Amino acid sequence: MDITLDDRLDTLQQISQRKLVDILENVSGKKDLIIEPKLMKTLECFIGVTALRRYGVDKIFKLEEGLKASNTQRIFLVSGDLIACKRVLNQIHAEFSQNRGLSHHLLVVPRIPAALELLVEEEGLHELVKLRSLSWEFIRSDGNVLSLETRIQCGCMILMDRAHDLPSALLTPVTYLGLMGEILEIKAGTAYSKGSQTKLNPKTDQVYGEVRDRHFSHVFPYLRDKAKLLKSEQEATQTMQLAEMKRYVATRLSKVTEAKRQLGFHIAACETIVGELGAAFEALQSVEKSILECRRRKECLEYIETNIDKHPLRSLRLLALLSVVSDGVTQSEVKPIQTAYLHAHGYQNIPMFWKMEQAGLIAYRTDNVLQKLPKWSSEWATAAQRLKQLPNHTKPLDLKSPTCSSYVFGGSYIPTIAQLTRFILNQETDTKSLNYLHSLPDFTLTGQQEAVQTGPVIICIVGGITYGEIAACRLIEQSTGSRFVFASDTIFTGNQLLESIKNI
Repeated sequence: MDITLDDRLDTLQQISQRKLVDILENVSGKKDLIIEPKLMKTLECFIGVTALRRYGVDKIFKLEEGLKASNTQRIFLVSGDLIACKRVLNQIHAEFSQNRGLSHHLLVVPRIPAALELLVEEEGLHELVKLRSLSWEFIRSDGNVLSLETRIQCGCMILMDRAHDLPSALLTPVTYLGLMGEILEIKAGTAYSKGSQTKLNPKTDQVYGEVRDRHFSHVFPYLRDKAKLLKSEQEATQTMQLAEMKRYVATRLSKVTEAKRQLGFHIAACETIVGELGAAFEALQSVEKSILECRRRKECLEYIETNIDKHPLRSLRLLALLSVVSDGVTQSEVKPIQTAYLHAHGYQNIPMFWKMEQAGLIAYRTDNVLQKLPKWSSEWATAAQRLKQLPNHTKPLDLKSPTCSSYVFGGSYIPTIAQLTRFILNQETDTKSLNYLHSLPDFTLTGQQEAVQTGPVIICIVGGITYGEIAACRLIEQSTGSRFVFASDTIFTGNQLLESIKNI
């Protein structure tokens, strides 16, 4: 039987129901469900009273003053609005003063704000209230209208089209996660390496959380130190008394076992990355830096042609990068590279260069850039200088504790989205750069500066976002104390960009 569009849309309701049911099943026994009034209608769209009772909900209440719940297990379903959450915490305080045998669960839609976690701690309820999040799927209405029926406490949204920064998609990142994406397979947040896999979640994998955005050269020393600590802990168990061993088995053993597994995965991933890139990585970085600085054009073209056999996608990325940052390439520059590519990989790839041209990755020019060097500068380079994307470091960049987002590309380039974010967050201190942005025909800035400080910054790139861009923005997030949310239609690498064009 064919699956219709209606069938597919109906599954959204089933997924939302399953998410809530999973939470209810984890709260044993009979329970009261107390719901913030504005959420009740939306809840009715994907689960009914019968289903709630089937999974242990004894009574349902509206969150309001004078509430008198009856069961010891109490689940409060509220939005991320801090006022509503504070009302719940006040209710919990009042109930604890009358009955210490209660168990409270705060179920927040669609996610738990960082400010709420702080508020729970300040109220002295950290160990007494279990925080959970419920992010339901799109709610279907009017036949074919989908809405999340939630409002984000959004301080700022930065929206950029991928075409405004192709170099960030073509350059090779030097962070651990960036290189992992280049070499390993990552699907839906799960990485695969040598027959093993791990979920890339900083909440459950402390090692990953520590190294994901580090410069690759500083990852293995951290992993080595972590391995030494785990080994020391394991050796300490040899001298434990029986009572200590029982306590260790009950509280630490499973965590240590999982930590060892995660550590082993990341060590193996590092070995794979080094094996794939090897000593050639420095040469690759040197070529990319030369292309960005409009230097050594002849040598860069020779490097591309020489590597087209063993590294076809990497070479095509470099050709595209050269074309983008120098406002195009000539037919005479592309022809030997195209010939070498077809000889090495088959004439069925003849359309590839035409497809790259249609995608804006190759533009042809009639004049020879080599005759204009060294004083010549492209329009792209001029714009990048105006946006301060090509930093001129007066001293070596600190790759262990970076302060400049260019570290994600070895100090040679700052992603456009990172600069836009920094300028918008620092409107008052960098008016010159902001004025230049206002002069661009496709840049629009609306709203008040105060709003940027009141909520999370949503960063959205239409056409795909890279791990390098995410890491560059995370550095700004850390330095400014802001909270960022990243959104895009896909997370991709330069190779995947070329593959998608090839398969069109």
